[in-house]
Amino acid sequence: MVAKLLGGVVQALVIGIMLAVSLGLALFIPFTVYQIVR
Repeated sequence: MVAKLLGGVVQALVIGIMLAVSLGLALFIPFTVYQIVR
């Protein structure tokens, strides 16, 4: 029971981190490209 709960929490954390990373990249890459082009 506890292991299942922990597994769910870990999975949610991993998904959250992946979303945060992809969001950060989506915002960061165009910004750096803009800085380089300018």
